[in-house]
Amino acid sequence: MDNLRRLILELSKYPDLVVKGMAKEMVKAGELPKDNLLVKIKDRRPKPTGTYEDREKAFKDEVAEFRDKYPIAMLREFVDYWTEKDNNGVMLFEKKTTWETSRRLARWAKNNRTTNDNPINSFIRPL
Repeated sequence: MDNLRRLILELSKYPDLVVKGMAKEMVKAGELPKDNLLVKIKDRRPKPTGTYEDREKAFKDEVAEFRDKYPIAMLREFVDYWTEKDNNGVMLFEKKTTWETSRRLARWAKNNRTTNDNPINSFIRPL
């Protein structure tokens, strides 16, 4: 147990490292200073810079590069969903710790197929 405590004390010197669990208990007990130790997970994405309008336009331009691959209506829905902003002006896609537009669009397209493409729905009789 003492070796673990020594290790946590050593690791607490690195500001980018996230330490959880026992470190929290050590902070409460006064064995670790609060200001040297990150005890909760922080978002690794940088804070968005620029105005909301500029960031939204940049995102729309990035999505528009895929207009030859996906229908325009689907791309609009994708942009409408992911550019929803919170009270601080941060868009939904900016909150994600990982983001790759091409992969997100591929998954979006796969999830938004019409019901005719779904073989399960072919067994349902129309009303």
